[in-house]
Amino acid sequence: MISENFGAKDRTVQAIGTVYALDAKGIAPLERVQAYGDFESSTVTRMVKPIIDTFKNVVVASVTLKERNQYRLFFNDGTALIMGDDQYLGESLPAFTKIRYPDAPTCISSTEDSSGDEVILFGDSEGYVYQAEKGWDFDGKAIEWVYRTPYFNLKTPHLLKSYRKLFVDCTADRPFTMLTTFTLSFGDDANTPNNGLSMDFAGSGGGYWDIDNWDDMYWDAEVYASRGIDLAGTGKNIQFVFYGNSAIIRPFVVQSLELHYHTRRLKRTK
Repeated sequence: MISENFGAKDRTVQAIGTVYALDAKGIAPLERVQAYGDFESSTVTRMVKPIIDTFKNVVVASVTLKERNQYRLFFNDGTALIMGDDQYLGESLPAFTKIRYPDAPTCISSTEDSSGDEVILFGDSEGYVYQAEKGWDFDGKAIEWVYRTPYFNLKTPHLLKSYRKLFVDCTADRPFTMLTTFTLSFGDDANTPNNGLSMDFAGSGGGYWDIDNWDDMYWDAEVYASRGIDLAGTGKNIQFVFYGNSAIIRPFVVQSLELHYHTRRLKRTK
């Protein structure tokens, strides 16, 4: 007996560093419940509580991706909530994101092949079996993705700023294109111009002499792919949205954002 008031929904108990499970209150590590009692604060999902409240009664399966230190919950419409537990790297709370498969998993399993590599298989309601984390598409269908940043106030939340240019640094094995848009002052329509720009990255893949392997790098390629776009608009903060929809784009990592701007006056109250 761990707790009289805390349980686990069926097929949600997984071990990744510690044992996690989904309860009506949210996802919780079981040793925390044992230590601190039956309180909502014992969960690690308060930041994504609306998602938990929406899907907690339609969960169908769960799995761990040990290579990325992730715990994943799958729901009956194909939506999956991914929790990354990087506390061993010094992070105080897990990070979350959400994905959706076009074919909804009804059962899922994680195992290892003869080489010791992790293999995740899931079945759907039509009787098909799929391998997750394989290839660059959803069984031939395009993957739609979006990355939304927080609003950046550049440590001056009440100061208006005129934004001029954005540089994005990425690491990518192959060329790719993404669409970029932005909003100002928490989406104030009066201050946000119509915008929607395409950013073409040639890919990176460069490496370092006597460190990287020849077959894993390109001799004349840059280590990071950097591209810039012009901005126009004035506001107290800015948010960027990056979007793509493709069946051929390889995985890439956004390493940094560099923003050019001019400071203006203090924002007056309306």
